[in-house]
Amino acid sequence: MRKFELEQIVELFGARVEPGQCRTSVESTMTSLGVGPAPLSLDDLCAVLDAMAKSPTMLGVMSRFAKARAILAAH
Repeated sequence: MRKFELEQIVELFGARVEPGQCRTSVESTMTSLGVGPAPLSLDDLCAVLDAMAKSPTMLGVMSRFAKARAILAAH
């Protein structure tokens, strides 16, 4: 089973999201869900990205795309 390191998770968001902001948000969400530390399993990563997707911001929208990229990368 593939595991995702923090930098790989940040890369899933693409160039439209500032990496520092993304890293902070991912780490904060991991902490609030009690997930981690990285590397994360696909299931844990999807839980983090689903939680982030609830935000009505660009980062929330990009979380949905990041989840799709993670699923494709894992298979």
